Amino acid sequence: MGWWGRDWTAVTRSAADVAPVAYVDSSPAALAATAALGVPDELLFADLDAALRAAEPEAALVTTGLAAHVPV
Repeated sequence: MGWWGRDWTAVTRSAADVAPVAYVDSSPAALAATAALGVPDELLFADLDAALRAAEPEAALVTTGLAAHVPV
């Protein structure tokens, strides 16, 4: 999630036409910080593949650092 991800969490959760279905980060600390924003535990994932299977999203907002965009 990182700082950008947490900023986008507030934006997407307040948008009337967006329904966040999963938040992914391999860092337990980042997931804990996201949970502290009020995101339910069932939407938090440490693994992208698990999140995709569970949530079946229509779109993804990638907030990784630039170097990590290609692998994701």
